[in-house]
Amino acid sequence: MKQQAGFYGWKLLVAVFVITAINSGFTYYGGNIMNSHMAVEMNLDRKSLGLAFATYGLCIGLVVPLVGYWVTRWGARRALAGGALSSAIGALAMATLVNDMTGVLIAYGLVMGIGSSLGGLLPAQTLMTHWFRARLAMVLTIMLTGTLCGGFIAAPLFEKVITTFNGNWRAGWVLMAAASGVSCLLALLFVRNRPADLGQLQDGGVAVPAAVAGQAATVPGVYKTDVEWSFRDTVRHPTLWMLAAGTICFLSAFGMMVGHGVVHFKDLGHDAATAALFLGLLPLAGLGGKAVVATLGDRVEPRFIWGGAMAVMGIGLALGVNATSVAALYGAALLLGVGNAAAYPCMVTLVANYFGKAAYASLMGVMLLIGALSTSAGPLAAGVVFDRFGSYLFAFYPAAALCLLGGVMILFARPPRPALAGLAHCPTA
Repeated sequence: MKQQAGFYGWKLLVAVFVITAINSGFTYYGGNIMNSHMAVEMNLDRKSLGLAFATYGLCIGLVVPLVGYWVTRWGARRALAGGALSSAIGALAMATLVNDMTGVLIAYGLVMGIGSSLGGLLPAQTLMTHWFRARLAMVLTIMLTGTLCGGFIAAPLFEKVITTFNGNWRAGWVLMAAASGVSCLLALLFVRNRPADLGQLQDGGVAVPAAVAGQAATVPGVYKTDVEWSFRDTVRHPTLWMLAAGTICFLSAFGMMVGHGVVHFKDLGHDAATAALFLGLLPLAGLGGKAVVATLGDRVEPRFIWGGAMAVMGIGLALGVNATSVAALYGAALLLGVGNAAAYPCMVTLVANYFGKAAYASLMGVMLLIGALSTSAGPLAAGVVFDRFGSYLFAFYPAAALCLLGGVMILFARPPRPALAGLAHCPTA
């Protein structure tokens, strides 16, 4: 194939940034805007509203192993395009066909959930690792902000569209379908799986000295194992399950607020636009959380950052329970957005730092599944509590307490010792 002038990876990064903004940011944050209006028109209770988002989140997590197989077999380009197409089909069905809860669960929960997973972060991250090495951390950070920027744009945008069309929530789904269609075209036109497809080299041909490439980025004060744990030994170690418990605490709490935040703040007397802005502020605040981890994650033990992030989330949840003022709403969004965005990369980093890379893919599959179940269980539980007591108080306050307790627990999730696990003489177990 004829080699193109100039390294294509930077153009690809721009395209993937936009694709993830739509495939992940628009669908995750924007869908809840339409659903909050739909619930009123269809007379759905809060349990049903939570179930819709729970099904969507669960489908994202459950199909991750299949997405990995798809990317390995057919490449990230087809995955991103196929995921966007699936989301477009689901959004069109929501706009034109859905009139009951069964339709919502199929079109939004199943079809769009699969689309968000297939066209989401796993294929995008894999794509970047093929094109970049020397600046991979920076590139992945830029790419991940696409989801946050998409979410920041989506919430007020879809609320504005619905308002413009006199409260017709289906108009928002039409826009979602159009955006997903654009994402599909971008993937087909601009995404290339590997540099070799264009006759190029990784990093544009910039060589990385072997000594540098093999050097561990170990900084005093940050533990990074030199032992490759096996999957079997890892799942037997209590440290992994402490990390899993922390993941359950912060993702279930965040799922509650994403799934019910808009209707909760409307209940407190905020108008629709202000309540929708809450969802838009979450990803914007998340940029600050990611900046914290990017700056400190290799200098300070990530478990300390994670513990602090969960404490911040707990305070944000408690503040949001009775956030009748706009300032309190903004404060809750800021604390929750920063805390969640800082906690997630700490979880991802600690799994690698503590257990190595040999079983990393399998371990992250477990953690992502736990995360998906937690993200789904949170909004469903909050909906059940509201329907029983007529208030979110008995859901949000316990979730805030769990975040605070989980943050303390993570501080004690110390690095596992290979010798204690019988790995001292088995560095490649």
